[in-house]
Amino acid sequence: MNLDKLFQAKGTEEYLSLFLLGLGALLAIVALVGLAVGVVRRPSKAANVVGLLVVAILGCGLAGFATYFRMNSPLTTQRVPVQFVPVVPPADENDTVELTALKSANLGITTQPVVSGWNQWRGPGRDGVAIADNVHDQLDHLSKESLWKVPIKSGYSSFALSDGCLYTMEMSSPVTESVLCLDASTGKEIWRYTYQGTGPGSYPGPRATPAIFDGRVYTVGVAGTFLCLPAKPDGKPEPLWQHQLVSEFAADVPGWGIACSPLIEGNLVIVQPGGKKGSVAAFDRVTGKLAWTALDDPSGYSSPVAATIAGVRQIVCVTGKLGSSLPPSRSLVPAQPFRKNPHPRSR
Repeated sequence: MNLDKLFQAKGTEEYLSLFLLGLGALLAIVALVGLAVGVVRRPSKAANVVGLLVVAILGCGLAGFATYFRMNSPLTTQRVPVQFVPVVPPADENDTVELTALKSANLGITTQPVVSGWNQWRGPGRDGVAIADNVHDQLDHLSKESLWKVPIKSGYSSFALSDGCLYTMEMSSPVTESVLCLDASTGKEIWRYTYQGTGPGSYPGPRATPAIFDGRVYTVGVAGTFLCLPAKPDGKPEPLWQHQLVSEFAADVPGWGIACSPLIEGNLVIVQPGGKKGSVAAFDRVTGKLAWTALDDPSGYSSPVAATIAGVRQIVCVTGKLGSSLPPSRSLVPAQPFRKNPHPRSR
């Protein structure tokens, strides 16, 4: 009998083989158990022993037949044909059509409009991209002599450039920090603002880079002093407003100090205190009034970044525990974080 013709329906031979396999295994197990019990309790009844042995052999035979049928039936072995996926070779680097398409592709990610200068950490778009004309690609012919040198004390703050002025920070004494404004052409100090601030014993000094926008300078010290200063004050600079991030947000200063560089987003300035009352906090950049807070994670050593991803404007933050995507405005529904829902709290 041709079993392959007998069972033409899709899957029938597979179900039959599984049934026979299970039935044979069950008969073999029952027979062997019965044989063992019979030998122990009634060793004199040889007929029972022989009968159980026959049943066991029959069960093993059914199981073996089912296994052979399942492995060798054409219907079973050919139901899912092998598919070979062709390997596509990498594109030729000289393929101008593909290169042109790649250059014009819209990745769906945009940042804030570019402004003049280098007004914050990692530049205008906070992406490390500098927009400039007539960039030198050969530097050998340029003078190796510095145009000017200025000593800067301990710290890891980078420079922000706006309207011909450089802004940075330093640890000016063991118990104070300073915000500096230098002439970008000469290095001459234009002004400085010094305040009380201490950080970690090892590698001391401020970590954050100032942000400059609309005539104001925003800074975060290593111990959490958050300042808004006039970029070009008349005389000695004084804070337009300030906050103590550690005490106001019930935060602990991490081992290497507070390191977030302020982010300007619309009418807000956003920082990361890393406190139980707010891991991320947004303030009105003009008045300094608290707009909203989000999360309660401890602080890490990163800075918030704003971007439009898939058409949604969001603030991307990495704290000491997780990464989150937050709405810039408290009137919006929070975007999903990478690991849990943030739920910003309005103030």
